[in-house]
Amino acid sequence: MPIRRALIFIGVAAMCMVMVSGCATTDPEGPFSRLNESIEDRTGKTLEWPRSAEAKTERSKRIGTLLEDGLTLDEAVAIGLSNNRRIQGIYQQLGVSQAAVAQSQLLSNPHVGFAYLGGPSDLYKLELEAVTNILSLFMIPLRKALAEAQLMRARHLIAGVVLDHIFDIQRAYVRMQALQQAYRLRERVLLSSEAAFEMAQRMRKAGNITRLELLSRRSLLDEDRLALSSASLTLFSAREDLNRLMGLWKEEVDWHMAAELPPLPPQKPRIPEVEKRAVSASVDLALARSDLRVAARELGITDVTSILPELRAGAAFEREEDGTWLGGPALELPLPIFDPGHAKRSRARAMVTQRWEEFTAIAVETRSQARQALRQLTTAWEQAHYYEASFLPLRQAMTRQAQRRYNGMFLGVFELLMIKRMEIRASLGRIDKLKDYWLARMDLDEILSGKLPDPSTSMTVMGPASGGMPSGQGGHE
Repeated sequence: MPIRRALIFIGVAAMCMVMVSGCATTDPEGPFSRLNESIEDRTGKTLEWPRSAEAKTERSKRIGTLLEDGLTLDEAVAIGLSNNRRIQGIYQQLGVSQAAVAQSQLLSNPHVGFAYLGGPSDLYKLELEAVTNILSLFMIPLRKALAEAQLMRARHLIAGVVLDHIFDIQRAYVRMQALQQAYRLRERVLLSSEAAFEMAQRMRKAGNITRLELLSRRSLLDEDRLALSSASLTLFSAREDLNRLMGLWKEEVDWHMAAELPPLPPQKPRIPEVEKRAVSASVDLALARSDLRVAARELGITDVTSILPELRAGAAFEREEDGTWLGGPALELPLPIFDPGHAKRSRARAMVTQRWEEFTAIAVETRSQARQALRQLTTAWEQAHYYEASFLPLRQAMTRQAQRRYNGMFLGVFELLMIKRMEIRASLGRIDKLKDYWLARMDLDEILSGKLPDPSTSMTVMGPASGGMPSGQGGHE
């Protein structure tokens, strides 16, 4: 009879384990779909996670098609989301977290013990024991809640990485557009300097200018050559930055970008309730909230397991020397004598408090960066508008007047060329300020999409870039 009761107890425990583990799944498709919905709501972009060989082949064909014509900004983002291996790799964290959710719903494996007690005679005793940690059965709801909180945290973390990646691609694309336009202008500057130097050489042979004037023209030519060489390297580096973000290599890097920077909007940007919108959309706050939730779940588990780490129950059987079998339930539990769990509970509570302070700090920082990004955007618009509405037209008017004076033989060719260089320099400054505007626009868009920009790329942190030609590379006004 005791053996029968023990077997019934083991059977009931096994059925519970099967019922609990039967509803667990390790497929990360569900979490990825929710991640995709979040990114699409925030940015309008769709994520792609090809996991089969056929899907990866189809992706490669589609990327090749996108690269055939001039690469647009939307195409660059689409390629970067589907082809960048770091982005594709980070999605595996969803699989890790989803597997943890499935694991949290499983009972601990049973422990089986066997002892053979022999003596000098033919008589012997057998002892059998099968126990499992039944506390794990009662801890399943707590463990599952913790694993689901960690899964949500992973989803928020990945969303932040993806948002950063989207806007990094956009910023890299805009920088390359600006550098490409500036490079073409510098080519014009160099052609002008070469023509001026050739004319100076002829005039020097005729004795119409001094050697100092000839050397001055040669100096300008050398500076413009160095400036164009530096611009070429900078443009190449910007192109490789974009290649890395899109995950391109081999023949895929032979793409071209035909579009120039978009024009400046005619009206100064006005974005109401920027702080409220930034806080409401913040993925960083959602991640901090998930961290707080995880810490709270861990505290709940710690409060239980610090007092009673495990409770093993099962059945024990013993064969006596006369061949009689005895059996019945078995119970094992640790005694919290040396470690009552105070330190573990204190640590868990401190972690909850720390997570709350971090959550509050991120809320303050998000509001501050939203205000700063908006101010950066409006200032960038004002500066770019000043270049377009006043400074550049002024330089163009000066060039037209100089051309008229040159045609009337009231102005020398070198003075005309110098004024033309001033106009080109103003054009370079306009490109620089237009680039600053669009970078600031992307910083604010990223904040309103839910992610604080990376300080290494953010215009909000870097401040406005200086316009025009660098000092010593095409100045000499």
